[in-house]
Amino acid sequence: MTDENRGELLQDAADFVFLYVTFPDVASAEKVAREAVELRLCACANVWAPHTSFYRWESQIEVASEVVGLFKTTRSRVSDLAEFVKSVHGFETPCIASLALDQIEPKFGAWIKSET
Repeated sequence: MTDENRGELLQDAADFVFLYVTFPDVASAEKVAREAVELRLCACANVWAPHTSFYRWESQIEVASEVVGLFKTTRSRVSDLAEFVKSVHGFETPCIASLALDQIEPKFGAWIKSET
């Protein structure tokens, strides 16, 4: 594929955001993911299998099993989504991070907009 054709596959994604969130377990991640989709705060949420996290907490190195949720939403809904996640999250200091996108496949972007 030439560089000239690459631009046709993707469009500017300034209107879209992925929200990255870690959870203590699959059940809590799935519960929040389902509710966020039901409330139309995101079009889709992926829940990734448990992984091991290493981090410093209160001057100690901690090792914990966590689950990642990746929520696909629009920039106009990301604040509402983040507030919702924080309100139902079990961690004292939850990892909730907005990931800006550079480009997105046009039909996928249109679908996200239609579902949020």
